[in-house]
Amino acid sequence: MTMATTAESLSVPSYVPHDRVVHFDIYNPAPDGGDVTNAWKALRDVSKPIMWTTANGGHWLTTNGEMLRAVLRNHKTFSSAIIMAPREAGGLSDLLPITADPPRHLPLRALLNEALSPRAIQKIEAELRVYARELIEGFKDKGECDFMADFGRHFPIGAFFRLAHLPMEDYAQLADWMATIFHHGHSDGSVSQEDIMNRFADYLRPIIAARRDNPGDDLISAVASGKINGEPVDSEIAIKICRTLVLAGLDTVMALMSFTMHYLAGDPELQQRLANNPGDVPRAVDEFGRRFPIGINMRVLTSDIELDGVTLQADDLIATPIILHALDETEYADPERIDIDRESGGHTSFGAGIHRCAGTFLARAEMRVMLEEWLKAIPRFSLRPDAEIKVSVGFTTAIFQLPLRWDVAS
Repeated sequence: MTMATTAESLSVPSYVPHDRVVHFDIYNPAPDGGDVTNAWKALRDVSKPIMWTTANGGHWLTTNGEMLRAVLRNHKTFSSAIIMAPREAGGLSDLLPITADPPRHLPLRALLNEALSPRAIQKIEAELRVYARELIEGFKDKGECDFMADFGRHFPIGAFFRLAHLPMEDYAQLADWMATIFHHGHSDGSVSQEDIMNRFADYLRPIIAARRDNPGDDLISAVASGKINGEPVDSEIAIKICRTLVLAGLDTVMALMSFTMHYLAGDPELQQRLANNPGDVPRAVDEFGRRFPIGINMRVLTSDIELDGVTLQADDLIATPIILHALDETEYADPERIDIDRESGGHTSFGAGIHRCAGTFLARAEMRVMLEEWLKAIPRFSLRPDAEIKVSVGFTTAIFQLPLRWDVAS
């Protein structure tokens, strides 16, 4: 993070106070390869509740929980029509229902509510447990694994594919597309976000057509055969919704699992507590979710508004980095510490307001099943001594290489 240079100041509107300007890239907070959390803390420590960054074309950002909630809960002033900076990126402009504002949003979201309800998730939990055990059995007797390569990249996809009744052999292709969108997978620019979004649409089109004609009890059928205001959902709208589900349902949970297991590998006392008391796992899932939020919500202003003594103007972009709420010392005592006895129900890691994550119940179930089944099979584990932890950045931040080790019973 730096103060804005003369060249960067070109992206600072005249109405932005000088003491609110920094240069901070929310999609690459530690460009020098440093610790990502420390980079966010450095921003928090020198910032006011609302700041302007010159990175990514220039936009506002919130730096504490109070201001973040003020933005996310006010959908009339802060529209979801643009969810990524710079606005020219454009590739993620049609992620329905995320990018839809009221009154359009409610009927689109209603298509998902039952299909992603606790009752729907409970129906596939037994399958999830079997799949988790199968993955773990594949490396348990080796005494080591790369958590992400051997489990973390597979389990969320297996969970979602079971809910959506998608063929597992399509996993590799979809994973590659997600890497391009969220982690700059094609850094040479040969494939754009828009290209990948179109490929997703082409992949889903025949699946949705088939489910419309012969619906099942799966997530995609619920969308394809659903109705909006009493009329059958348009096929292109269904494609956009299902494309969002694939993207939002996979990468974010992988990222949360990566940070959770990285932390847990260094806390043998918590490992023992959770292994001996599985009833505490749901509390742990909530606390890990609070501490390691994934992604950053972007909004675009529909009208002028004053916040924290600063005027934000219509058409400005504003980011709400949830990690800064997680690190907010005014809301959480010792916020960096994992405390599963903490009352953290007010966290915003799954969003806030009308756009709160539709897949919250699925994500929590995946995390709970993962921890329960892992600790049954491998109750004590640690980072491999020579572990080189690699973090990927972008729209979401994740650990993409996580070497773990444990003793194998003779």
